[in-house]
Amino acid sequence: MQNGLTLLNTPYESGTLDKNTEERLTYCNDKFDCVTFIEYVLALSIKQIQNDTKSSDFERLLTKIRYHDGVIDGFGSRLHYFTDWIIQNEKNGYIKNITENIGGIPWQKKLHFMSTNQKKYPRLNHPKDISKIKNTEKALSKIHFHYIPKNNVRMAQKEIQNGDIIAITTNITGLDVVHTGIAILKNGHVHLMHASSDAKKVMISLESLDQYLNNKHNQTGIMVLRPICTD
Repeated sequence: MQNGLTLLNTPYESGTLDKNTEERLTYCNDKFDCVTFIEYVLALSIKQIQNDTKSSDFERLLTKIRYHDGVIDGFGSRLHYFTDWIIQNEKNGYIKNITENIGGIPWQKKLHFMSTNQKKYPRLNHPKDISKIKNTEKALSKIHFHYIPKNNVRMAQKEIQNGDIIAITTNITGLDVVHTGIAILKNGHVHLMHASSDAKKVMISLESLDQYLNNKHNQTGIMVLRPICTD
Protein backbone atom coordinates (compact mmCIF):
# COMPACT_ATOMS: atom_id res chain seq x y z
CA MET A 1 0.00 0.00 0.00
CA GLN A 2 2.79 2.42 0.89
CA ASN A 3 4.26 2.04 -2.58
CA GLY A 4 0.95 3.10 -4.05
CA LEU A 5 0.71 6.15 -1.81
CA THR A 6 4.07 7.39 -3.06
CA LEU A 7 2.60 7.49 -6.57
CA LEU A 8 -0.39 9.71 -5.78
CA ASN A 9 -0.87 12.43 -8.43
CA THR A 10 1.24 10.53 -10.97
CA PRO A 11 -0.34 11.17 -14.41
CA TYR A 12 -2.77 8.72 -15.97
CA GLU A 13 -1.93 7.45 -19.44
CA SER A 14 -3.43 4.54 -21.34
CA GLY A 15 -1.79 2.40 -23.99
CA THR A 16 1.75 2.55 -22.64
CA LEU A 17 2.19 -1.20 -23.21
CA ASP A 18 1.17 -1.04 -26.87
CA LYS A 19 3.60 1.50 -28.28
CA ASN A 20 6.12 -1.11 -29.42
CA THR A 21 5.55 -3.08 -32.61
CA GLU A 22 6.64 -6.28 -30.88
CA GLU A 23 5.64 -7.48 -27.43
CA ARG A 24 8.30 -6.86 -24.81
CA LEU A 25 8.38 -5.94 -21.14
CA THR A 26 7.49 -2.26 -20.81
CA TYR A 27 6.91 -0.24 -17.67
CA CYS A 28 6.96 3.35 -16.42
CA ASN A 29 7.16 4.88 -12.97
CA ASP A 30 5.81 8.26 -14.03
CA LYS A 31 2.52 7.36 -15.75
CA PHE A 32 0.01 4.55 -15.34
CA ASP A 33 -3.33 3.13 -16.33
CA CYS A 34 -5.37 1.24 -13.74
CA VAL A 35 -3.76 -2.16 -14.40
CA THR A 36 -0.15 -1.03 -14.87
CA PHE A 37 -0.51 0.85 -11.57
CA ILE A 38 -1.57 -2.37 -9.80
CA GLU A 39 1.18 -4.39 -11.45
CA TYR A 40 3.92 -1.87 -10.66
CA VAL A 41 2.93 -1.57 -7.00
CA LEU A 42 2.62 -5.34 -6.56
CA ALA A 43 5.97 -6.09 -8.22
CA LEU A 44 7.75 -3.36 -6.25
CA SER A 45 6.25 -4.57 -2.97
CA ILE A 46 7.23 -8.19 -3.58
CA LYS A 47 10.72 -7.10 -4.58
CA GLN A 48 11.14 -5.19 -1.32
CA ILE A 49 9.88 -8.09 0.79
CA GLN A 50 12.27 -10.46 -0.98
CA ASN A 51 15.05 -7.89 -0.52
CA ASP A 52 15.97 -8.00 -4.21
CA THR A 53 18.15 -5.07 -5.22
CA LYS A 54 18.68 -5.49 -8.96
CA SER A 55 16.41 -3.93 -11.56
CA SER A 56 16.44 -7.32 -13.30
CA ASP A 57 14.68 -8.81 -10.24
CA PHE A 58 11.88 -6.28 -10.58
CA GLU A 59 11.57 -7.03 -14.29
CA ARG A 60 11.46 -10.76 -13.62
CA LEU A 61 8.63 -10.26 -11.12
CA LEU A 62 6.69 -7.96 -13.42
CA THR A 63 7.02 -10.44 -16.27
CA LYS A 64 5.56 -13.20 -14.07
CA ILE A 65 2.72 -10.91 -12.99
CA ARG A 66 1.80 -9.75 -16.51
CA TYR A 67 2.26 -12.76 -18.79
CA HIS A 68 1.00 -16.33 -19.04
CA ASP A 69 3.45 -18.54 -17.14
CA GLY A 70 5.86 -15.59 -17.01
CA VAL A 71 6.75 -15.99 -20.69
CA ILE A 72 6.58 -13.18 -23.25
CA ASP A 73 5.43 -14.74 -26.52
CA GLY A 74 3.61 -12.11 -28.52
CA PHE A 75 0.65 -9.87 -27.78
CA GLY A 76 -1.57 -12.84 -26.96
CA SER A 77 0.67 -13.95 -24.09
CA ARG A 78 -0.22 -10.89 -22.02
CA LEU A 79 -2.95 -11.35 -19.38
CA HIS A 80 -5.47 -9.04 -21.02
CA TYR A 81 -8.57 -10.28 -19.17
CA PHE A 82 -8.27 -9.49 -15.49
CA THR A 83 -9.88 -12.76 -14.41
CA ASP A 84 -7.00 -14.45 -16.24
CA TRP A 85 -4.61 -12.14 -14.37
CA ILE A 86 -6.17 -13.29 -11.10
CA ILE A 87 -5.75 -16.98 -11.94
CA GLN A 88 -2.11 -16.51 -12.98
CA ASN A 89 -1.16 -14.51 -9.91
CA GLU A 90 -2.84 -16.92 -7.55
CA LYS A 91 -0.76 -19.59 -9.28
CA ASN A 92 2.32 -17.39 -8.76
CA GLY A 93 1.51 -17.20 -5.04
CA TYR A 94 1.33 -13.40 -5.13
CA ILE A 95 -2.38 -12.98 -4.30
CA LYS A 96 -5.34 -14.85 -2.86
CA ASN A 97 -8.82 -14.33 -4.26
CA ILE A 98 -10.87 -13.88 -1.07
CA THR A 99 -14.11 -12.78 -2.76
CA GLU A 100 -16.07 -15.94 -1.99
CA ASN A 101 -14.95 -15.89 1.66
CA ILE A 102 -16.28 -12.37 2.30
CA GLY A 103 -19.74 -12.74 0.81
CA GLY A 104 -19.16 -13.16 -2.90
CA ILE A 105 -21.79 -14.95 -4.95
CA PRO A 106 -21.21 -17.22 -7.98
CA TRP A 107 -20.52 -15.39 -11.22
CA GLN A 108 -19.87 -16.72 -14.69
CA LYS A 109 -19.69 -14.73 -17.89
CA LYS A 110 -19.11 -15.45 -21.55
CA LEU A 111 -16.03 -13.49 -22.57
CA HIS A 112 -15.43 -12.39 -26.15
CA PHE A 113 -14.86 -8.64 -26.03
CA MET A 114 -11.37 -8.68 -27.54
CA SER A 115 -12.03 -11.17 -30.31
CA THR A 116 -15.23 -9.41 -31.39
CA ASN A 117 -13.73 -5.92 -31.14
CA GLN A 118 -10.37 -6.45 -32.81
CA LYS A 119 -10.36 -2.91 -34.23
CA LYS A 120 -9.95 -1.63 -30.67
CA TYR A 121 -6.69 -3.59 -30.42
CA PRO A 122 -4.40 -2.69 -33.36
CA ARG A 123 -1.73 -5.06 -32.07
CA LEU A 124 -4.18 -7.97 -32.25
CA ASN A 125 -3.39 -8.68 -35.89
CA HIS A 126 -1.46 -11.96 -35.96
CA PRO A 127 -3.28 -15.29 -36.32
CA LYS A 128 -1.26 -16.78 -33.46
CA ASP A 129 -2.26 -13.98 -31.10
CA ILE A 130 -5.90 -14.06 -32.19
CA SER A 131 -5.96 -17.80 -31.56
CA LYS A 132 -4.46 -17.33 -28.09
CA ILE A 133 -7.04 -14.70 -27.18
CA LYS A 134 -9.93 -16.85 -28.40
CA ASN A 135 -8.64 -19.86 -26.47
CA THR A 136 -8.32 -17.72 -23.33
CA GLU A 137 -11.85 -16.39 -23.76
CA LYS A 138 -13.22 -19.89 -24.22
CA ALA A 139 -11.44 -21.18 -21.12
CA LEU A 140 -12.41 -18.26 -18.89
CA SER A 141 -16.03 -18.46 -20.01
CA LYS A 142 -16.28 -21.93 -18.45
CA ILE A 143 -15.01 -20.88 -15.02
CA HIS A 144 -17.28 -20.04 -12.11
CA PHE A 145 -15.87 -17.04 -10.28
CA HIS A 146 -17.41 -15.05 -7.40
CA TYR A 147 -18.16 -11.37 -7.10
CA ILE A 148 -19.76 -9.03 -4.59
CA PRO A 149 -22.66 -7.11 -6.18
CA LYS A 150 -22.28 -3.39 -5.65
CA ASN A 151 -25.40 -3.27 -3.47
CA ASN A 152 -23.60 -5.59 -1.04
CA VAL A 153 -20.23 -3.83 -0.97
CA ARG A 154 -21.04 -1.63 2.03
CA MET A 155 -21.84 -4.71 4.09
CA ALA A 156 -18.70 -6.56 2.91
CA GLN A 157 -16.29 -3.67 3.42
CA LYS A 158 -15.57 -4.65 7.04
CA GLU A 159 -13.72 -7.68 5.65
CA ILE A 160 -11.57 -5.62 3.25
CA GLN A 161 -8.10 -4.58 4.38
CA ASN A 162 -5.71 -1.80 3.44
CA GLY A 163 -3.77 -2.90 0.37
CA ASP A 164 -6.32 -5.39 -0.99
CA ILE A 165 -6.60 -5.25 -4.76
CA ILE A 166 -10.09 -4.38 -5.99
CA ALA A 167 -11.25 -5.59 -9.40
CA ILE A 168 -14.48 -3.97 -10.57
CA THR A 169 -16.80 -6.18 -12.62
CA THR A 170 -18.90 -4.86 -15.47
CA ASN A 171 -22.10 -5.39 -17.42
CA ILE A 172 -20.34 -4.59 -20.69
CA THR A 173 -21.03 -7.49 -23.04
CA GLY A 174 -18.13 -9.93 -23.32
CA LEU A 175 -15.93 -8.22 -20.71
CA ASP A 176 -15.14 -9.27 -17.14
CA VAL A 177 -13.43 -6.38 -15.32
CA VAL A 178 -13.54 -2.73 -16.28
CA HIS A 179 -11.34 -1.11 -13.60
CA THR A 180 -8.90 -1.91 -10.81
CA GLY A 181 -7.49 -0.21 -7.73
CA ILE A 182 -6.19 -0.67 -4.20
CA ALA A 183 -8.31 -0.53 -1.04
CA ILE A 184 -7.60 2.33 1.36
CA LEU A 185 -9.44 2.53 4.71
CA LYS A 186 -10.56 5.99 5.79
CA ASN A 187 -12.77 6.51 8.85
CA GLY A 188 -14.03 2.95 8.69
CA HIS A 189 -14.91 3.06 5.01
CA VAL A 190 -13.11 1.57 2.03
CA HIS A 191 -11.92 4.04 -0.61
CA LEU A 192 -10.24 3.26 -3.92
CA MET A 193 -6.66 4.26 -4.72
CA HIS A 194 -6.47 4.03 -8.49
CA ALA A 195 -5.16 5.48 -11.73
CA SER A 196 -8.25 7.44 -12.75
CA SER A 197 -8.99 8.09 -16.42
CA ASP A 198 -11.46 10.80 -15.33
CA ALA A 199 -9.06 12.68 -13.04
CA LYS A 200 -6.05 11.85 -15.27
CA LYS A 201 -3.94 10.89 -12.27
CA VAL A 202 -3.40 8.38 -9.48
CA MET A 203 -5.73 9.36 -6.66
CA ILE A 204 -7.82 8.14 -3.74
CA SER A 205 -11.53 8.34 -4.43
CA LEU A 206 -13.28 11.09 -2.52
CA GLU A 207 -16.33 8.88 -2.03
CA SER A 208 -16.35 5.45 -0.39
CA LEU A 209 -16.08 2.43 -2.67
CA ASP A 210 -19.78 1.60 -2.51
CA GLN A 211 -20.68 5.18 -3.43
CA TYR A 212 -18.10 5.19 -6.20
CA LEU A 213 -19.67 2.05 -7.70
CA ASN A 214 -23.20 3.40 -7.42
CA ASN A 215 -22.20 6.35 -9.58
CA LYS A 216 -20.98 4.09 -12.40
CA HIS A 217 -23.78 2.46 -14.40
CA ASN A 218 -21.55 -0.09 -16.13
CA GLN A 219 -19.89 -1.29 -12.91
CA THR A 220 -21.68 -4.17 -11.23
CA GLY A 221 -19.56 -5.15 -8.24
CA ILE A 222 -16.12 -6.18 -7.08
CA MET A 223 -13.69 -9.02 -6.67
CA VAL A 224 -11.23 -8.73 -3.76
CA LEU A 225 -7.68 -10.02 -4.00
CA ARG A 226 -5.37 -10.10 -1.02
CA PRO A 227 -1.65 -9.70 -1.79
CA ILE A 228 0.40 -12.36 -0.03
CA CYS A 229 3.90 -10.88 -0.35
CA THR A 230 3.48 -7.12 0.07
CA ASP A 231 4.64 -4.39 2.41
